[in-house]
Parts: sequence; structure tokens; C-alpha cells
Amino acid sequence: MNRPAGPTLGRKTIAAFGLVALSLLSVYPAYARSSSTCKEQWFEGTSDEPVLITPCRKRAVYDRGPYYGVIDGKPYFMVTVIEQSARSSLLGRGYSHIAESRNRWLLEGQIDVAALQTWQKNGRLSPRFATDGVSVFHEAQQIKGADPATFEALNTELSTEASDDDRHSKWSRDDQHLYFGNEPVPNANPHDLRFINKNLFASNGRIFELGIGSSEVLERQDMDASLHPLNWVYSADKRHVYFRGRIIDGADPASFHVMRAVCPIPGHPGLQCRDPGRFNEESTSTSDRWFGKKSFGQDKKYVYVDDEILRFWVDEAHPEVPAESGNAALFLTADDGSRFGVITRTHLISVENGRVPSTKSMKYEDPLSGRVNDLIW
Repeated sequence: MNRPAGPTLGRKTIAAFGLVALSLLSVYPAYARSSSTCKEQWFEGTSDEPVLITPCRKRAVYDRGPYYGVIDGKPYFMVTVIEQSARSSLLGRGYSHIAESRNRWLLEGQIDVAALQTWQKNGRLSPRFATDGVSVFHEAQQIKGADPATFEALNTELSTEASDDDRHSKWSRDDQHLYFGNEPVPNANPHDLRFINKNLFASNGRIFELGIGSSEVLERQDMDASLHPLNWVYSADKRHVYFRGRIIDGADPASFHVMRAVCPIPGHPGLQCRDPGRFNEESTSTSDRWFGKKSFGQDKKYVYVDDEILRFWVDEAHPEVPAESGNAALFLTADDGSRFGVITRTHLISVENGRVPSTKSMKYEDPLSGRVNDLIW
């Protein structure tokens, strides 16, 4: 069930600010006119279509956590979305509008409303799970068969540790099953979970993957249980290398490794480069998210960009030559990460925004020195 994004933990309101269209001459922040609207949308089951839309009115809401509450004696999963838009004219006169939508999903099944509460264990709050002591719920849906006595909410890395992603996680387990949303994951062992990356995990000697749109969990029978992460997008098992779960044709898993920018450049101390520290030192999930969201790797034969061999222009007769590795090096040539260089066994290649423009490469025999721009532009 696709729903609006959840609110900040501890509140039931989020702000999704719309596009602010300002003309070049508009410099005055004050708005001459403003308006607001508010509606209540009531849902049942898994439908994304409300069964009733009413104007907002003052109601007694008994909070049972960040997203759960009781209204008129009925239990709801609740998300409020506020959208703000603004426009201004050439003279600075503007118009602003705030639209508030209070969305309520009625919880399924027979529920002890007095006992309903957001799931907590060992001081850790799991905002999108709730229980009345008999049943367990993910958002508005009952996790059928879940045992409250052994139930645990999991974070996005399939552990019970508190996480900043707790308010988004759909993972949980009890003594018998692993659950995604309100559905059990077939063939998974809830006590044997190995996180690989945000799309892949291993359990019970099998590999599982989140499907398109993270709406379902699929068993990857083509992947070996030896699968392990190389970075946030690359992974490998004893048979293949994968980019976002797709096989990289021909890549050698025994020698493949992720390339990270360096400076100075081994073997070419005179070649000018930029300090890559601010890229290499980012958080684990983005540390290899290079220029234009590209990732780079190499095996014993070739250099790869995402899931393809890096190819470059030599001359009109050789427009797409594969970049041979030979201890290839990656380095920055622009502080903003828009340009960088790759040194292979025989060539210096300039890459702009993840692409290799024609004529931006050169063959060399001796150590390189100077600026890449001066050498091949």
C-alpha cells in the first residue's frame, strides 16, 4: 500500500515544501495573499483510495504513538502531510498556499483498543509497528500469525539495534518467521540473517532481494550463498560480480575490487590531482557514489563503470577500446567531482560526468606529469 511519507519521529506532521517559482526580479519575501485548506481522508484495508473525504474539524485523538491513535473509539494508523507552495510576481507581490491532508487508515481485525500501543522493546520504539497484546500490526495491516511474545521489529539492516531508519523499516520477525511488511518471507530463517546491502540479504543458505519499488522480497536462486558486499552497489559470490543485483558479464569475482580515488598517484608523482578526501570519507552508503552517481571497479583485465567495461576513444578506427586494468588508478581533476582521470596500463583517460568524450585520452610510456587538461585537451 503506497502511502505518503511518514512524519518526523515524535510528531504526526511532515512538511513537504513545493516548488517555489520566483522571477528574476522578485526580491521581496512578503506575500500579499495567502490561503490554506485542510481535509481528512479515511481509508480501509490496503486501498490507496479513500472511502471518505471530509473537511478537517476538531476531534479528540488519543495518541498511541507517533503514527497510531484512537478516534471515536476506533484505532487508526495516521499520517498528516502538509504541502506549502508559493509564487511571486515581478513586483514582489506574492501568493502562498498551505494544503494539509490528515490521512487515517482503520486497523484491521478485532482489536483491544484500550491496550493498543506502538511497539516498544528494551526502550526502542518502532513507530510503524503496534500491538494490542494479541495481534501485531505493521502500519494498518495485521501481521497474521505473528506471536507478540517473541515478536521483534528489525531495522533496515535486519538487526534489533536502534537506527535512524527505524521509522521506515518494514522488517520484523518472531520465533517462526521473518516478515516484510505484514507478509512472511518464505524459506527465510528468522534466526539466520546476514545483511549484504540494502537490497540483498542471506538466510538459511539462500539469497534474497528486495524487488522493484521495495514492495516484495524475492529469492535469488541464481546467486550463491557466498555472496558478500564490495560496496553499496557492488557485490560478488564465487561465480559472478553484481552491480545492483545484476550480473556484470565477464567480470572476475576473484580479482574484482572497488576503485577509490587517490592523490598522489602511484607511479606518477608529477601528475596533478585533487584531494579526494571529502569523497572517500563520506558515509558508508555513499562513499563510492562517484561523479554523476557512478561507481568504478577493476578486475585483473578491465576497468568498469557501473556494470560495463570502461571504453575510450583512440582514433576513428578504434572508437571504443576497453580500458585494461594493470593496477589502474582513479583520481580527481576537478574539486566538484565533475571531471576525473583514469590511468590504465597504457593510457591516460579523461572522464567528464561519468562519460569519456572523444579525443580525451592519450597513450604514454613514461611517468606522466602536469595537468590532465594540458596533456590531453
